[in-house]
Amino acid sequence: MFEGFDGQSAYLRWSPKIYLACAAAVLASRWNHSIQFASLFAFVAWVHGRWLPYRFVVADEGLALLFPFGRRLFLPKSAVRIRLEVVGATALTGTRKRFGYPIFDHVLYHPDSVLADAFIERGYDIMYP
Repeated sequence: MFEGFDGQSAYLRWSPKIYLACAAAVLASRWNHSIQFASLFAFVAWVHGRWLPYRFVVADEGLALLFPFGRRLFLPKSAVRIRLEVVGATALTGTRKRFGYPIFDHVLYHPDSVLADAFIERGYDIMYP
C-alpha cells in the first residue's frame, strides 16, 4: 500500500464472514423464521463489509482503506476531514462532511493509541467532537 502508519483489526476482518456463516447456519436449520434471521445476518455482513475498514494506512498523500471483502478505497488528504474520538477516528467525506468511515486501531479503548499522533504529524484536517 503506502508508507505511513498502518493499523488493522483482526476482529473487523473476520466478523462479516462469521455473520455470513451464521446466516447459512440459521437458514440450514429450517426454523420458522430462519429466512428473516438469515437475511438480517447477511445484511449486517454486507453493511459491515462495505463500511468498516479492517486495515488502513495513514500516509502523507491520503488515507488508504481496505475492507473485509476486498474493496479498497483511497481518500486524498484534501478530500477528508478526521474527527478524533476516544476509541478511534472517523474519516469524514463528502460536501457536508457528515458521512464517514470509522477507523479503529483497537476495538476497545486503548490508552497508548498513536492513531491521533499519526494524523496530526501528517497534517490532516482534524476536528474534535
